[in-house]
Amino acid sequence: MKENKLTKTNKERDIRPIIIYIATFFGIQLLGGFITGLLFPMDNETIVNKSMSIITIVSYFVTFLILLIVYHDKLIKDSKKMTKNNFLFIVITTIVLLVLNYVITDIFESLNVEMSNQDAVTELINYYKPFMISSVVLFAPLVEEMVFRYSLSTIFKNNVIFIIISSLIFGAMHGLGIVTIIYVLMGIILAFSYIKTDKNIISSIIIHIINNAFGVITMLIIFK
Repeated sequence: MKENKLTKTNKERDIRPIIIYIATFFGIQLLGGFITGLLFPMDNETIVNKSMSIITIVSYFVTFLILLIVYHDKLIKDSKKMTKNNFLFIVITTIVLLVLNYVITDIFESLNVEMSNQDAVTELINYYKPFMISSVVLFAPLVEEMVFRYSLSTIFKNNVIFIIISSLIFGAMHGLGIVTIIYVLMGIILAFSYIKTDKNIISSIIIHIINNAFGVITMLIIFK
């Protein structure tokens, strides 16, 4: 009986999104960076930045496409399970997240804290607006929610442990330093909303998309 339970628990663990993320996203990043280093002089900052921007967009798109193919059944199933309470929770959570981001970002800017991840997104805005919008607003949220929320929740069964570990990893992946606080808090809110909506991945994807969309719109207005 214990063996059967153990086998069932192992089957419930799904690390495929993590494997796809590491192999595809980082694989393309490493390969693209290597090719860029061979083809272009590294002291030409403009060419290197443009090349790495393209590589980032391609990395997210390919990873997004693979996850969409592998998990299309789950995404469709979760979308059909969306309830009025889910949508209400999404609205409330999104408002909290946007306000929190605004307050913390405003504090960091007043302290002249460098926002490394936002600077990277700004470069994408400057070079490839249409592709950046689709990458940051659509591709990244689905990829990151499948990896940091869905997959990690199947590994860490305890909700508290899941929220803590997933948010810390999510924050670290978006940059190290004091700015990590923003992404750790964002990770906590997304993980909490994922649990509170009966682990419906569509809920956290929608929240993530709206959050990123507001960020992109703000940057587009600033750099218009």
